[in-house]
Amino acid sequence: MPWPSRRICPPPPAIEQALIEIFGESVRQVRVIEYSWYCALHLGARATTRRNRILVRGSAEFFWADTDLILHEYFHVLCQWQPRRLTIWRYLVESARRGYWHNRFEREARAFAADHHTRFCYLLKPGPATRKSSISKIDTPDLLSMMHAPSADRLDYSEPATPVPHNLPMKNDAC
Repeated sequence: MPWPSRRICPPPPAIEQALIEIFGESVRQVRVIEYSWYCALHLGARATTRRNRILVRGSAEFFWADTDLILHEYFHVLCQWQPRRLTIWRYLVESARRGYWHNRFEREARAFAADHHTRFCYLLKPGPATRKSSISKIDTPDLLSMMHAPSADRLDYSEPATPVPHNLPMKNDAC
């Protein structure tokens, strides 16, 4: 069977808006390219990144359905490649030292995806015209009152007693 032709696939509008909310910046410069030969050369990888590009092994449809993978790969592009913290040389050196699973670039991306998954899924749920406006109008007064409440009434955002390892396999479930 011949390899399907690759093409650039912009994010669906809801996903683009949720990514903007999560990252606090435009994501339009990031090109998602499906059926990438380059990605296929990375054995076992569902996607790989380069500066302003996410190269997907299969169809963009499957990529857009995997919320953890979206967050993971956009983190690589926006927070590592774009500010030039990640380069091919640095990635290769880090992987040679620690292996794929334990290299800092992958650990950071997995941690980011895990930390932002719930909010990302919330932003993707159908509801008010924009989740941003519903959050600021409904939740902000409660959050402000909690900031001034006695500490026993505040939500506890501290680290759990037993740390959750960020080196667990990424979930492949949609929201």
